[in-house]
Amino acid sequence: MRQGDAYLTDFVKGFTECAVWVATLADDVGTPLDKFYSVNDLQADSLRQMASECRWFLEITEEADLTPDAEAMGHMFLLTRNHHGTGFGSMEFRMMPDAAGRLVAISHDFGECDLLVDNGTIVYNSELDPEGYDRAGYHIVSGWNRNIAADVYYTSECGRDTES
Repeated sequence: MRQGDAYLTDFVKGFTECAVWVATLADDVGTPLDKFYSVNDLQADSLRQMASECRWFLEITEEADLTPDAEAMGHMFLLTRNHHGTGFGSMEFRMMPDAAGRLVAISHDFGECDLLVDNGTIVYNSELDPEGYDRAGYHIVSGWNRNIAADVYYTSECGRDTES
């Protein structure tokens, strides 16, 4: 079962690493972002928002317990969400068409996201309403503290202060 801070931490790690890996700089040649930047260059608010969106995705898809590999799931969520032609629509998930179709639809409902560089740090840009996710009949428990996910990720993976 996909519960607990460890799964969320690994999911966020996979999502953020994939986001940096697929992003490009706004230059004439599309230089890969990860040539000069890493997850450690994400602004604290950006990481909080990314972690919140990952947590919402996990809450919405709780019953679709497909793999214990949380990093891979985070990676697939990013790829599917941004219509990269892989992710939950890949061969691994085609064996389970109902589950794959639902994961693809939910990922697309989150809208696309991307990363921008601003003064040497990475800023996350998302189409998702940061105040809550309630499109397409999905419901997130009201009153959830959106910073919990980022706090878990910061303390266990980055060792950085969430207030920075």
